[in-house]
Amino acid sequence: MKFLLFLSIALASFTTPETSDKTYLVTDPVVVTNDRVVYKVHDDADYVYVNISTEDKKTSMSILRHGLSIYFDVKGNEDKGVYVKYPYDSKPVRMPKPSKEDSDSDEKPSIDLNTIIADLPGEAEYVYFEERQQFHKDLNAYDIALGYKVTGELFEYDLKIPKTRIDANGTADFSQLLIGVMTNKLERKSEGQNKEGASQGKRGGKGGGGRGQGGGGRGQGGRGQGGGSRGDRAQSQGEPVSIEFWFKAPLSK
Repeated sequence: MKFLLFLSIALASFTTPETSDKTYLVTDPVVVTNDRVVYKVHDDADYVYVNISTEDKKTSMSILRHGLSIYFDVKGNEDKGVYVKYPYDSKPVRMPKPSKEDSDSDEKPSIDLNTIIADLPGEAEYVYFEERQQFHKDLNAYDIALGYKVTGELFEYDLKIPKTRIDANGTADFSQLLIGVMTNKLERKSEGQNKEGASQGKRGGKGGGGRGQGGGGRGQGGRGQGGGSRGDRAQSQGEPVSIEFWFKAPLSK
């Protein structure tokens, strides 16, 4: 009996260190809520997982129409050097109209979000500072996976990205990770193109108005787990829903 007890203790002391060295528990998710949208982030040994969800139909439609860019800054400075953009094309997706039967009913016409998701392009873009690469969201050499899904009233965007795609050197401290979520916008014309267009307008004798201003700048509010810098201003009725939000996502090293 004493021999068996001694043997059990010896085996435990021998195997426990090796097991603990190879075990990596998934961290508790960072959960941030802002303007009808919930942001969840967690990691494991190799990946960072981002989940963005909402039950607000206008927000869901805006994300499907324009897409999102997810920025990662391990230094916490709202730097936009590393991000994943989907879809790759910034041109807004044309939304289908509700069927005539739905329009004639007393209830508000509804659009099947799953049908829209099924028709979305598969191309996305990964940017690591000067490096820009187009890839397919479901199968690619970058080991990045992303996509939309709908469960009842809940719309979700999921992104899985290797930590080496956020920090190629593998030396970053992810405890300072800052994540930015931005609605994709049409790329502005270059200065040369704008001048050329203005010259053509003058030759045609047409008057030109002032140049329109783009989306809002970086959020200025406080950041922290459970909160963030609010860049997405309150939406007035009829104004398109747009997301521009940075939040802290302190993860393991």
